[in-house]
Amino acid sequence: MVNVKDKKKLDTKIVESRKLYCEGGTIDSGHPRVYLVIGENDQSVSCPYCGQVFTLHKKFH
Repeated sequence: MVNVKDKKKLDTKIVESRKLYCEGGTIDSGHPRVYLVIGENDQSVSCPYCGQVFTLHKKFH
């Protein structure tokens, strides 16, 4: 899980699919690839490692 003290401010990434993955950015600051799913009743999901938020584009709601 993300330690709030260590978490950098990340911009929300707009995505066009409910199924996606996060690798944490660059090689030196990355983390293992984690697969995420935005639930049917949700509009976004956040990565449990780095806190990156992924929001579903409005045309895909």
